[in-house]
Formats: sequence, C-alpha cells, structure tokens
Amino acid sequence: MSARNRRRCMAALVACLVFLAAAAAALAAGPDPGGGAAALSPRALLEQAAAAGEAGRWEEAERDLREVVSRGIHDPEAWYDLGTVLAHEGKYGEAILALRRALRLDPRHEDARANLEWVRARLADASEGTDGARDLLARWLALLPERGALVAAIALEWIGAALLLFGLFRARRRAAALRRAGIAALVLAALLALPPLGLAWLRATDRSAVVLAERAEARSGPGEDNPVLFTVHEGLEVELGRARGDWVYVRVPGGPAGWLPRSALAPVHPDGHP
Repeated sequence: MSARNRRRCMAALVACLVFLAAAAAALAAGPDPGGGAAALSPRALLEQAAAAGEAGRWEEAERDLREVVSRGIHDPEAWYDLGTVLAHEGKYGEAILALRRALRLDPRHEDARANLEWVRARLADASEGTDGARDLLARWLALLPERGALVAAIALEWIGAALLLFGLFRARRRAAALRRAGIAALVLAALLALPPLGLAWLRATDRSAVVLAERAEARSGPGEDNPVLFTVHEGLEVELGRARGDWVYVRVPGGPAGWLPRSALAPVHPDGHP
C-alpha cells in the first residue's frame, strides 16, 4: 500500500473513533426503561401508581410517579403516566410539562401526543406549542429503534475499522478489497447512526419551557420595575432565550416576547435551566 493510501486509512480510522465516541454518548443519553435489579423499586412504584390510578386515587398515583422520575429513570411511560394523572387532577401546566418530556424521550408515543392536545385545548391561553417542526423531525428520526440502530452502527464501525486496519498490512490487490469493504461498512454505520444522533441533538438543544405559575407578568426588562408587556397563564409553552439573574427572556410561539421570573417556568429538558 502506498504512503498516500496509508494516510487515508489512518484518517478514516481517526474519524471512526470520533464517530464511536459520539454514538456512545448518544446511546448513554437515550431513553432508559430502567431494567435490571436496580430498577425493581421503580418498577414496583409504577405498578403501585397504576393500581392507584385505576382506583381513582390520583394523589397517591402522582406521589409514586414523582418518586420514579425524581430518581432519574429516563422512561417515557413514567412521564406519560405522570402527565395523565396530573391532567385528571386539573394541574394542566405540570401535565403539559410531563407529556412533553415523555415525547422528548419517545417521539412515537401517540397516547402522550393525544393527551397533550387534550390538555392544550383546556388552557386559559391558546397554545400552539413550541414543538411543531422539531416534533415532525423527531418523529421521522424515530422510525428506527434508537438503541438498536446505535448498537448496529457501533458494531459496523468496529468492523469497518478492522477491515481498514487489516488493509494496511496486506498485498495491494487484497488491500484494495479490504478498504472497499471497510468504507462500505463505515458508510452503512453512518447512515444507521444519523437518526439516533439527530434525536440526541434535538434533545440537547431543546429550549422550550412551560409556564407553571397560575399567572405571571412578562416585562420589558429583567426586573419588577420594568413595564408589563403581557400576562401569561399556567400551561403556556414558550421558547427560552437569554437569562439574567432571576429572570429569563422568553418568546411565545407566534406571539410576543418578554422577561419572566425563572420561578414561573420549568424547562422541558429535565436537566435544563431557564
């Protein structure tokens, strides 16, 4: 193999390692149904909450479900159940937040989407939602099982890297065949990994939030001494902008923008900060 081809193979191997790191990060950030021995307690809580919900004991079901999600169990079903229970209790702001978090983890969750639209229709402020184009993209990217696609992509990346590496030490004719096979494996791996990596990017860049305060005044600047521009109510979905102290700049989809107190909002991204 010529020195030029060796350099190309080494560059492909380096790109492969970078790709593997990104895929592994996306795999770690994806939905986690909470399997295994460590998840026995959350599973028991989910079953207990389901029984309480069937009996109409909404407060008990809410308590158990809040305990589950507070433990960092990334399960769309837990967020969906919590949103449904909160909707039954008339806590529409928190219900929208929980259902949006369920859809953030599983864009194909049609029950969560239906319940979300049901709750939105009962808000004091007409809400268009902040998830229009991003939601359509997420639903398309989620056509393939997320974890399965990533595992297959990582396996193909290793195979492609191995074929390229073996090609460095083989005769010219065999090396060319190994390089072609390795490149084909890498291309297929990239195609498989694009949807789950795209979903990971959508989750990481989500800047939407939900108003949880019963009523809040949006002002022209970050402070109580600034004029009031408009008033928002519980359940309204907004886009987060820059923050300053205890205030955050928000924009209502298709509407005005202004500064709201941080305490009036909660981000859809569970680890986000308004």
